Amino acid sequence: NIIRRAMDPSKQAPSQGPLSRHSIDTKNLSQYLSSFDKEELIKFIVDNKKVLAHKPPKDNQLDDGAKPDRGGSSKAQIMAMKKKNIDFGAFEKVKIALKIAYIGKNYYGLAIQENSSETIEAKMFDALKRCFLIDPNCEKLQQVGYSRCGRTDKGVSAAANVCSLRVKKRPLGDYCMRINHCLPDDIRVLAYSEVGEDFDARFSCKYREYNYLFFRKDHDIELMREGANKLLGVHDFRNFCKRDRKQTLAMQERVQSQ
Repeated sequence: NIIRRAMDPSKQAPSQGPLSRHSIDTKNLSQYLSSFDKEELIKFIVDNKKVLAHKPPKDNQLDDGAKPDRGGSSKAQIMAMKKKNIDFGAFEKVKIALKIAYIGKNYYGLAIQENSSETIEAKMFDALKRCFLIDPNCEKLQQVGYSRCGRTDKGVSAAANVCSLRVKKRPLGDYCMRINHCLPDDIRVLAYSEVGEDFDARFSCKYREYNYLFFRKDHDIELMREGANKLLGVHDFRNFCKRDRKQTLAMQERVQSQ
């Protein structure tokens, strides 16, 4: 048959049967076809036109012809997975920390909000579900052990914020690529690292660095420097924090200047 001949090019009789989509040996196919004369080759192409033109679907592509998104997934795929009731609990999980950067101009801050989908976390949450790193049926980020290093307000950007959560383990470690394919261009995952279950992006953080950028315009820069110098040193900021009696972390912070 066609398979045996593809594996053994020395067999000269052209096959009469059609190809199978799952049986084409691409490594030996060219050598196999070189044994055909013109008439045999034309007959082979005509008999197997549909199979030769067929592109095998990717692992995460549906057979129903759903158009894939940038990340190789689509809303149709998510709905299909929900309907199939796939048990996400059966997949091996791993906790990872993600280093993310974003331009906050078009968003209402980092933290997810009930009355708006235009936040950084809302876009992240949607992307994680679309690329099937978390259960598409997941309703809250807390269900996957999510934590953030620090929140940013409306319009504020970040060069290296950090969040952590549990995701489906990927042997290839292609978390950044998969998530970025499903994110808007102004939100990027820069790096990831596997972490322990006790890791918390907020409370495991050793320090945070903030850079405040603004247009010079008619500001008095020297006066601003004089005022900023009064903040240098170690200070107790507990009166600026929402008190949590369960947390015993130190409230003292050191302010430095570059």
